Amino acid sequence: KRFHLVLKRVCRTHGKPIDFFHLPPSSPPCDLSGLAMSAAKHASYVEGLELFVDEDYAGALKRFSQAIDEEDNNSEYYVKRACVQHKLGNHTDCLMDTQSAIQLDPSNFRAHLRQGLVLMDMGEHAKAKAALVAAAKNCENNAHVGKALALCNKALGLPEDDMGQTEAAVHTVDPTTASNTTTTAAAPTPPQGDRIRHDWYQSDAQVVIDILIKKLKPEDVTVEFAAKNVTVSAKLHTGADYNLDVDLFGEIDPAQCKYRVLGTKIEVKLVKKTKGENWVSLERTEVVVPVAKLTAVEEVSESAAQAKLKSAKDWDRTVKEFESELKEDPQGEAALAALFQQIYGDANDDTKRAMMKSYIESNGTVLSTDWSKVGKEEVKTEPPDSMEFRKWEK
Repeated sequence: KRFHLVLKRVCRTHGKPIDFFHLPPSSPPCDLSGLAMSAAKHASYVEGLELFVDEDYAGALKRFSQAIDEEDNNSEYYVKRACVQHKLGNHTDCLMDTQSAIQLDPSNFRAHLRQGLVLMDMGEHAKAKAALVAAAKNCENNAHVGKALALCNKALGLPEDDMGQTEAAVHTVDPTTASNTTTTAAAPTPPQGDRIRHDWYQSDAQVVIDILIKKLKPEDVTVEFAAKNVTVSAKLHTGADYNLDVDLFGEIDPAQCKYRVLGTKIEVKLVKKTKGENWVSLERTEVVVPVAKLTAVEEVSESAAQAKLKSAKDWDRTVKEFESELKEDPQGEAALAALFQQIYGDANDDTKRAMMKSYIESNGTVLSTDWSKVGKEEVKTEPPDSMEFRKWEK
């Protein structure tokens, strides 16, 4: 009864058809006795739907995750959790759930649709179209699919009803590299150890590795944890051995780490030794990635008047360099240089700055000792009479 009331509330509030939430296949949607049985069997799923309607997405995420723990071979459970992840902005987690749903049921158009929507939000319109075309081929005239496909085609500069694609309708998206790579699923073949894909994602406290192997028995899987390494071994149903040995990017707490063998994957949870540490990759590499740190901005103690007089050129430094040059043997007309040295050496700091600034800025045509005038503006070139100043380039 409660399950039925939830669905009626959804229909009334959002104007959706009775099959909007797609009841688990264990009972027909219109059979009230079946609804009661379904509500009892899928209690966590039902509570997740109710919380989703109430827009309590954190609570809905918890309930849908509990439902998956109880029944990890239900494609629709993953689709609903993907919806919540999308609402929360967890795009990588959303892609992983849609991929799990597609692996369980390739004909689940809602999984393809959700995958297309999140890829559009990530700006991956070419890949989104492959997912949306797959959704369209697995349903008939669904308004949501049609609208999403039209928007995607518009973003790609194609006609709104275009159904062409370069990727197969049944496709595989790697959530950790969705912005870089999309691979195409070939015809079903028995998985081999070196061809099995694994994904990873992280939070502040842990790193999760998902090894996508179906229908393994817990007794056929062994996982060993070390401070900087994790090793996963499994016996496949084909008789082949699977081994994954990873030297981790950061350190973990082996005593707190754990794993689960689910119907669609092996889930390995690594607890970070340092919470809040960001792993830029799963595996450790020889390249050291520097961590940028913010530094405090030093305050300038100069007054507004002094700041106006301060120019880009460091005149004090120029003065010191020039003084060191004067100590060397004079070049050219020694008498003139000696006289200039004597005048400059007996002058105070302001006079020295004025002499240097006027001489350099005027290209050697002006020599002033008045810093109060020279310091306020640029000294212009004043060539001798009957001469014209031109830049070298001209």
